[in-house]
Amino acid sequence: MKRFSLLVLVVIALAGYAAGVSYTGQQAEQALEHELDRLERESPYPLALNLIGSRGFLSSHYRLEVELDQSLTELRALLDSDLIPFDLVVQNGFFTADYRMTVAPGRLQDHLQQWQVNPNHSLPLFTLELTLDPFHQAISHTFALQMPALNLPLQQGSLQLGALQADGRFHQQELNLALDFDGFELQQAQAQLSLQGLSLTQHARLQPGADLHSGLYEFVHVSLNLEPLNLDAQRSQLQFESLSMELKQEAAAPRLLFDNLTQLKDIHLQDKGSGKVFDFQSLVLDSQLDMDLAAAMDLTGTLAQMRTRQMANPMVLLPLLDALTQEGINLQLNQFQLVSDKGALDATGHLTLAALALEELMKDPDLLKRRLLMNVELTFDPEMVETVQDEQLTEQLDNLKAQGYLIEQGGRLISHLQLEQGELKVNEIPLGRL
Repeated sequence: MKRFSLLVLVVIALAGYAAGVSYTGQQAEQALEHELDRLERESPYPLALNLIGSRGFLSSHYRLEVELDQSLTELRALLDSDLIPFDLVVQNGFFTADYRMTVAPGRLQDHLQQWQVNPNHSLPLFTLELTLDPFHQAISHTFALQMPALNLPLQQGSLQLGALQADGRFHQQELNLALDFDGFELQQAQAQLSLQGLSLTQHARLQPGADLHSGLYEFVHVSLNLEPLNLDAQRSQLQFESLSMELKQEAAAPRLLFDNLTQLKDIHLQDKGSGKVFDFQSLVLDSQLDMDLAAAMDLTGTLAQMRTRQMANPMVLLPLLDALTQEGINLQLNQFQLVSDKGALDATGHLTLAALALEELMKDPDLLKRRLLMNVELTFDPEMVETVQDEQLTEQLDNLKAQGYLIEQGGRLISHLQLEQGELKVNEIPLGRL
């Protein structure tokens, strides 16, 4: 009797495992077909995605073929083909599915092997693990992308791309993403552009019930860092040592807040025609944009659902934009600072678009001027003028001081700008109407 009971338990366990694996395979295939259908519909480029193969019990093998439209002439010429094939293997487990996609044998694979900086490195690889929660009908994603360094031939010049690695996880409405890119170098006859490195991290939480493609987030936090960039063209040159950006989006009902903190270090600008050189130690921009939460979410959700071709008709968005402007939009400038070895330029203030109906604006275009409110204070060290190397600017500043538009205070020059009801004032001196 005990042996019979044990056998029954084993059979039930095996049946449950088989059912779980079968259910996973079915869900994994449906998720794949749904995603390919979405990509085909929403791609900004005309593409045709063909999935060839069939689902197996423990594993499924597919060939994914991406057909490039005739209009993509440059990409077709680079790849020497109008078809990009991928091999896709899906391993089905007990409520888990592992996707592994690689470039299939063909012209693209041959080109990638030829373009690789290090031929011993692996070809591009994309992996995705899905964990299914059948009780809550939820799916967790863990994904990774690896790209080797490539040296791409161009019709005029060359492009060397550094290695790229990205990984992330989506679980219980939270998304975490990390990306590292070893930069690039573009060489052409007219200009050279290079970036030594890029890193990006993102942490976000979707609204309850929203999916990854809806764009409906409770909050988003993105950190972006760029390492030395150099643009050397015939007439100008731009360099900076580093750029960092901290971007935050957060719902604070009834408003939606966008925070931006951008910092640039060791900036070099050169006008080769005049020989002028502008060197700045740093630039800081700290700002916050806020708007109506409900209207912004409606607009975001609609944009996510629209096909790319519909974007060409802005009229369909007018009611949503109208709902946004009727609640007003505010921009707070917490800090703008530009620093050189001669001194600094600082600015703080705010800009407000008061409640405005687009229908009223169409009838009275001047209404926009009357609904804009601005209050900005600008201060800078007089020596900053030496950085610009312009004698005419020095004369213009002397004239502005004589007219009261610039006031000397504590060794700095100050200007207070105000805009209200279409009237612009500088240090309380009217400049007329816009």
